[in-house]
Amino acid sequence: MPSVIEDAPLSLVNQAFHDKTKQWPASVQDFFNEKLAEINVDLVTSINETPRGVALIDGQLVKFRGMVQDMHDPEIFMDQFGVKNLSTGETRLETCRYRDATNLGPKEEHDESVKVLHGERLSFYCVSIPGESPWVKDAFSKKYPVHCTPSTSDFGGRPKRGREEEEDEEVVMDECVAEKMENQMDTSSQQPTEQKKSKSDKEEAPKVAKAPSMRDPLNFPIPKSQGHGVIVKLYDVEEGTLKLNDCVEFIGIVSLDPLLAAQNGTKNVDEFMQPEIEAKNPPPSLIPRLHVLKFQKLVHNNPYLVQNPTATVCWEEIRRCRDELHALLTHLLLGDSVAAEYMICHLMSQIYTRKDGLCLGKSSLNLFSVPNACYAKRFFTILQLLLTKSHHLPLSIDNLNNYNFVPKKDYNVNRLESAILQLSSGTHLLLDETVMNNGQLNPDGVKNITALGQVIKFQALPYDFGYHNLSFDTDIPCLVLSEGRSILPFDFQLFLKPQVEVNQAKLDDIFSQAGKSLDIEQLNRLRNYVTTAKSMNFELSEEAQNFVQEDFVQQRQNPSADIKTSDDLHSLLVLARLICLSRGEKSLNPSIWNEAKSLEKERKQRSAHLPTRAQQM
Repeated sequence: MPSVIEDAPLSLVNQAFHDKTKQWPASVQDFFNEKLAEINVDLVTSINETPRGVALIDGQLVKFRGMVQDMHDPEIFMDQFGVKNLSTGETRLETCRYRDATNLGPKEEHDESVKVLHGERLSFYCVSIPGESPWVKDAFSKKYPVHCTPSTSDFGGRPKRGREEEEDEEVVMDECVAEKMENQMDTSSQQPTEQKKSKSDKEEAPKVAKAPSMRDPLNFPIPKSQGHGVIVKLYDVEEGTLKLNDCVEFIGIVSLDPLLAAQNGTKNVDEFMQPEIEAKNPPPSLIPRLHVLKFQKLVHNNPYLVQNPTATVCWEEIRRCRDELHALLTHLLLGDSVAAEYMICHLMSQIYTRKDGLCLGKSSLNLFSVPNACYAKRFFTILQLLLTKSHHLPLSIDNLNNYNFVPKKDYNVNRLESAILQLSSGTHLLLDETVMNNGQLNPDGVKNITALGQVIKFQALPYDFGYHNLSFDTDIPCLVLSEGRSILPFDFQLFLKPQVEVNQAKLDDIFSQAGKSLDIEQLNRLRNYVTTAKSMNFELSEEAQNFVQEDFVQQRQNPSADIKTSDDLHSLLVLARLICLSRGEKSLNPSIWNEAKSLEKERKQRSAHLPTRAQQM
């Protein structure tokens, strides 16, 4: 049975406010922390999992899992004010903390004789985590119940989850269903701006419409994606605690008063301010307000693991899962075990420090000599089953010319217009160059391809603020699949070397077998492995530094050696570190160092006889 804090948390706010034995508002956070510790937070209604036809209740305790998409100006609210009863003449004190309205009774008014004490709260616009995998959403929907009421109107309704989110995972493994998922996830399903052009040697390149304008109040970074938008309000929190693109879980009191909508309270507002007010005050039935009692930044969004997944990890299990993942990727990569090794290392990559303009820990990967455009889509379908956050972006000329890759400040409404590259840290981005067709990039296309290059090379995304650009740090692992060498800069480029005959029938068989062989238990093991292994701590011990330095000196003295420059050494160190993480090793040893050297030697030999990108052009 739901408790008072779940159904009527505002009554507890009033109780804490009127408790004269404790100081307001210093005691309110401790009060709610104590109350929240008494209940099972997993049983608190989640906005993310609230389906259409079910309405949230105004003043209900809810939680929301999302990404900070925009940061609003701080709000001033009445932390204490007087209320006068017109019938009795009695005066009492009330507060607007954790609510948007004063909620005066029919025979009540503000008591002007009582001094108003103001407070300040931070306001953010948050959206469902962009690129969150369907299996993650499905797992959370089963984990978190909905304690709401059936809706009799559109008020309080939520966007319907996509079909792919409701698919049973065992059914997804079926080839036919997987193909349907691919078609749905493909950006060709977006509304095209131009008629598709045919290409003789490739499939039709997917087309997309421009990203939604700021007139769309949901403002999702990934167009046409399903999810929720919430205006989040924080109390007693310093500015800078939350940053753009942070993934956060909030617990708080939802506010759904219809009067909060701009059209219900802007009759006498200056015409110049009208667009901004409308953008900042959408209907609460579409975008609810959430007054936060407690929040935590998310290290990951894997529903099967705690936020510190390395606390109780079994290293033997880590190693077994690595072998399983290597076998799966080798199968998907047409029998190329070397490509599978680089792919595993790529999945382990995340930035662990930034120094002198360098971001250490990233490992962007370009696999080229990919069979055809269909391969990239199908590879992503399987990859999406393993990762918690991912997105497939076909790099056709039309997509580059028509998508918005770079977030832009819209000063007319004083909000940040979202874009496809506004993704949270750890979101895996598969860039599909196999659909690249003939054509010319317009200025927007040049801007987009430049932004992509900056994300890949520097893990920094420029935001367009009109008269200047401001770069924000990112951590987006990028994988590009291409027929020839990629036009984009990458840390590692590997020529795919199939060990099987490549034709359409064989490709169909490979992906069909992979889908049917993956049961739920194995999938969950691999999902937890990827999340856990990449979160491990790694240190380059003094002993390791010594044997690496000695080896580097010896290699420099050998004219035929593969390690010749500091860049070669850096790449090798990155690769060795990722191998260690993938195997549950906390430090580098000579065996893994030699293995990394062997992989790099094989990688360079494969493409040594091939023309460079400049020579190809």
